Amino acid sequence: SAYTQASDAASITVPLTTVADNCWLVSTAISNPGRGYNPGTATTERIDGANDMCMVDSNAAKTPAGAYSLIINADLETHPWAALIASFAPAVATASTDMRSGMGF
Repeated sequence: SAYTQASDAASITVPLTTVADNCWLVSTAISNPGRGYNPGTATTERIDGANDMCMVDSNAAKTPAGAYSLIINADLETHPWAALIASFAPAVATASTDMRSGMGF
């Protein structure tokens, strides 16, 4: 699931509805010319926003599946910027077949 938003505001709340339990949310924001960014409530910064972009995440898997959001704050209100969010469901474990069995390895 994904969502994009563009704004001149000092804060963007980026909503998303996850499709499964234990999804991880990630978001990025970008602007030109540069803004400083910082994470809002329940949002963890992973890449410093000092160079025109930032990357944040939910800092934990989200359960149950449903509506969540990440909040990105910026230090200027005069330049357009955009944000993108995505959620990733956990990988499903699969059975593995060892192709070497019975071959003398």
